[in-house]
Amino acid sequence: MVELGPDILNEAAQFTHYESGVNVPIEVREFYETHWIKKEAGADDLDIDLEPFLKSSEVMTIEEAGQTVAVRVFDIEGRQSTSVTHKNYRRKGYGRAMINASIEYIISQSETTPTIHLWPSTKKGRKRSAAAKAEFKGRALIVICK
Repeated sequence: MVELGPDILNEAAQFTHYESGVNVPIEVREFYETHWIKKEAGADDLDIDLEPFLKSSEVMTIEEAGQTVAVRVFDIEGRQSTSVTHKNYRRKGYGRAMINASIEYIISQSETTPTIHLWPSTKKGRKRSAAAKAEFKGRALIVICK
């Protein structure tokens, strides 16, 4: 497990990266299931075993006061990713911090310039994706998908 500390987080927030192959804590799995699988993806009735999926992915989390408030799940190839932030913690820059940290991590693990796909679901998300594309220009090819 690698500890990271983006400047954007307040002092009460803890940023953690679980590398692929590592079991994530049950609290992280439950948060992801509750706030992404059921709410964002609308898969209330699916009986999904998330453990193999999460174990084969890179997982980044932000915790405040001992509770998971944001999760980013991505693959090192930069082809798929999901981010979810608890509704009470949105608009604090946590999602952006996790996206930037995941891009930095993918760049650090790549021998060549990586291609990273971002799938923003909102107009504001598309603007932030464009900003990330500009920020990482020359270090990564950011593809904004619709």
